[in-house]
Amino acid sequence: VRGAAMVGSDMVVTVEFTNPLKEKLQNVWIHLDGPGVTIPKRKMFREIQPNATVQWEEVCRPWVSGPRKLIASMTSDSLRHVYGELDLQIQRRPRLSWSSEGFQDRIPFCRSLMFTSREKP
Repeated sequence: VRGAAMVGSDMVVTVEFTNPLKEKLQNVWIHLDGPGVTIPKRKMFREIQPNATVQWEEVCRPWVSGPRKLIASMTSDSLRHVYGELDLQIQRRPRLSWSSEGFQDRIPFCRSLMFTSREKP
């Protein structure tokens, strides 16, 4: 994940999948979902060669703060039920507050996360 994990701010989610088989995968669908983070999205890859890696980037704008989860799943003609998940802490939007010096932004701590979907052993 690139960008601030904050309500109302754009962040880029990268989903990566590597074909672990010695045969090409056909009709590959990768799904991405994260309640409060993104609406369900999906992308189709016609085929993925053996040991090849595909990447898919999506822009998400969370609307719910607190602990959230992103889930990516992959289904193809010959390989199914491959998934990966990532726990996120979505911060509230910073508020402007009045002090003797004027307005100050309170910026919450945000961390950068990478998300990779691989076959579950």
